[in-house]
Amino acid sequence: MAPRRAVGVDAELGIAAAAHAARGGVSVEVAARSPGASAVDLAKAARAPEKAVVLALGGPQVFLRTMRLPGDLDRKAIAEAVKWQLADVVPDRVVRHSVTGKINDHWCVVVGGVPKDATRGLRAGALDLRVAALWRGAVHFLGEPGGPVVVVEQTPSGYRVVGGRGFLEFAREIAGDSDAELQRTLLYCRSELGEDLKTLYVGQELPEETVAVGLALHYYAEPRFNFLVKERAALAGISGIAAGKRFLKIAAAGTVLALLPHVAAYGYRVQAAEYARRADALAPQVKKYASLKAEREKYEDWAAIVESFATSPAWPIMEDIRHAVPERCWLTSVKTERPSQPVTQGRPSTAATADKSSGTGQGGGTEKPGGTGQAGGGEAPGGTAQGTQAKKAPAQAAQQLPDRPSGITVEGYSMDAASVGLLRDNLEALPWCGGVAAVSAKWDDQMGAYSFKVAVTVRQPDENAQQKGVKK
Repeated sequence: MAPRRAVGVDAELGIAAAAHAARGGVSVEVAARSPGASAVDLAKAARAPEKAVVLALGGPQVFLRTMRLPGDLDRKAIAEAVKWQLADVVPDRVVRHSVTGKINDHWCVVVGGVPKDATRGLRAGALDLRVAALWRGAVHFLGEPGGPVVVVEQTPSGYRVVGGRGFLEFAREIAGDSDAELQRTLLYCRSELGEDLKTLYVGQELPEETVAVGLALHYYAEPRFNFLVKERAALAGISGIAAGKRFLKIAAAGTVLALLPHVAAYGYRVQAAEYARRADALAPQVKKYASLKAEREKYEDWAAIVESFATSPAWPIMEDIRHAVPERCWLTSVKTERPSQPVTQGRPSTAATADKSSGTGQGGGTEKPGGTGQAGGGEAPGGTAQGTQAKKAPAQAAQQLPDRPSGITVEGYSMDAASVGLLRDNLEALPWCGGVAAVSAKWDDQMGAYSFKVAVTVRQPDENAQQKGVKK
């Protein structure tokens, strides 16, 4: 039975509100306002007895979930469904639920859970959820919502968002001050409740005492939770036993003890039959849950596989090569060489890498049709190849991709021999270049240009070499 006077204490904002029940209805007023005061001090300031005080829990310690259950379930079946679905999720919490309304032949159920330690040592008549008080207070100030509405509150314990159309359909606690998470939640509410959704903020469109007023209305408006209610097992007393002779007492006690196993067995059979009936009613939900769980695990596996292929980006090196190419040159091929990692007797070892491209020549050397290479190490027809100097690379695990290649070979065409030499100089001046390994140029009658190949080595991340500028 609802008391004639209840006091809601908002300890986070330091506000206490009192609700008075009369024949004409319920009136609410702010009884005390003292930021930073404790719940006990606020209750004393409002002159409220312990049994009339309603406190609230909010923040990251609160577990919230909105569920949709079949509309043909009764109250007891709904309680069993909530207990079954959340048995493994919140085993160490006190769980309560409230049926807020019905949507398209489905019950809308808001489930809340708080740690057991949070319900101990509190001197109050009821311990409610802050989101439930926020919705009741908003309805009190707004009246019956004419359309979809969402209410947002921010306190030191975080954000909380409640919304619905005529009754509470959505509730969420957001820890901290994550504005991005708040905006994502509001987008979800808009997609679920409609584009004409109205968003209201406590402290702007609604007064700061909204939660305190909602707590004071705990006994007079839905939804409500009470985490201080304790279940007490009532043992049926044995009455009617005559206090006469001792023999009659012993006989009666023996009869009762003999009948207890049969009574208990009958009760267990009835309970088992009831649970079997409820389990059959929930079978479609179980099947849907198993399907969604398997689908979620599949996408989680795919996400893990995709993330495992993450490698170091190679675009900075390619961008440097693009800027190093002179105007009268164009590339036809860019090849990279990975550091070789031969394994001997189960242990990784280093090995030298070498350029396998044919043709030699030092910087800028060219060959014209029918002529010989010019100064600087040009290539003559039928010339021999000169290998690049081998470099040792650090041993790496077989599964680990290298941060960068050990060498790069570019091929292409040039309108003149000087541009080939300029390309070689530009590549050699790049900070990651370890040196020019080979340069070759050959006149191509069919293309009417010089076909060239330039091979360079690449410094590894542990090499500290002086960086050089790039020629323009």
